[in-house]
Amino acid sequence: MKLNVSLISEGFPLSILAALSFGVPCVATKVGGVPEILGEKFLVQRWDPKGLAERINWLLENPDERRRIGIEGRKLVEKRFSLDMMIGEYRELYREII
Repeated sequence: MKLNVSLISEGFPLSILAALSFGVPCVATKVGGVPEILGEKFLVQRWDPKGLAERINWLLENPDERRRIGIEGRKLVEKRFSLDMMIGEYRELYREII
C-alpha cells in the first residue's frame, strides 16, 4: 500500500500531483498550494500529528475508499493538471511577463 504524506511546507505540491497521477491517496498539511489540490478530508493543520495519524489510519482501514479516492485523484490530475494544460498556463504566464 502506498501513501504520500506532505508535512511542513510546499509552494506548489508537485509530489502530491505525482502521487495522485499514479492513484496514490495523499494526506497533507494545509500549507502552500496543497489546499488547491486536496479536499478538506485529507488536510490537517501544521503541527497536528494526531490529526495526521487519524487521516492516515482512516485510509489504511478503508481499502475500498482508499482505491476510490486514488481513482478520483488521478482523474483530478488529468482534468486540472495535465501536461498540456500546465504547458499552456506557463506559456501564457511567460507571454504576460514579456
